[in-house]
Amino acid sequence: MKTEITKKNLPLVSVCMITYNHAAYIESAVDGIIKQNYRGPIELIIVNDNSPDDTNKIVHEILKKNHNNVKIRYYNNKENLGVMNNFYFALSLCRGKYIALCEGDDFWTDDEKLSIQIAVLENNASCSFSFHKSCKVKNNDEHTIYSIFPVKNKSGVVKAKEFFRMGGKATSSIVFRNLFTYNIIKINHSHGDFLLYLMFYEIGNGFYVNRIMSTYRGHILGISFGKGSLRYQKKRIEELDLETLLFKNKVVIKEIKYQIVYHAFYMLLQNRKKLQRNDFMKYFSIFIKSTGFFSVFLTFFRKWILLKSLLYE
Repeated sequence: MKTEITKKNLPLVSVCMITYNHAAYIESAVDGIIKQNYRGPIELIIVNDNSPDDTNKIVHEILKKNHNNVKIRYYNNKENLGVMNNFYFALSLCRGKYIALCEGDDFWTDDEKLSIQIAVLENNASCSFSFHKSCKVKNNDEHTIYSIFPVKNKSGVVKAKEFFRMGGKATSSIVFRNLFTYNIIKINHSHGDFLLYLMFYEIGNGFYVNRIMSTYRGHILGISFGKGSLRYQKKRIEELDLETLLFKNKVVIKEIKYQIVYHAFYMLLQNRKKLQRNDFMKYFSIFIKSTGFFSVFLTFFRKWILLKSLLYE
């Protein structure tokens, strides 16, 4: 039976916004939250990681304006904490039953976003989070956006395997149950979003809303641009190895191991001439010994001839 959601029983929602050098974008990010038609209470947590630009000045100007039912709590760090530590700090301040994410350079584009996603979670107890179709700004030009989240199925429950095979997942689309404020796994991680998704699937499923409701802004300095480098791939595999020890859900662990195999093969394929023989054998062994070797191999590389590209020349 669906829960009848009225103004009286609408839960508090926290919007977690971390920002650094977002002077050009922070107003758009806050504006998308202020315009929400959600009739319940909203707290917007903005944590500025000691930006050297005018972000702090602009936020103080925003605080002077009327924000309807949105209460803004703003913090400007005295010292730069780094992305992940700043994110953990911001999350620790969130008091809502649900937490929505919107970084200072992203923005929401649908005034019904919170109402829709809160209703979804109120009526689907088995789901730990909700997400939706989103857009991405190419080269910071708001006039050239394209849809990401290539999900073809209609709105509904999405299990781990399907979710982790999707490309282009935008954190600005995420709303989740606040079960992590005091026991979130805190490690210095290059892919905080992936770690967060693992925590979601440790306790439940996702619910996909087939509607574009936010925009993600891509930057050329983002970590994804260096994903082919040897240094990045080694670090990523080390992180994934650590993650296998942090979770108990077999489905979650299987997805982590799938990622290890993928990154091991990608490393070998892109950096085989740079690897020492011992490193080559180490990562080749990871690839061969994986229980998912054959399915991964067939999915990504098809025929045996591609395996020859791994061999030393």
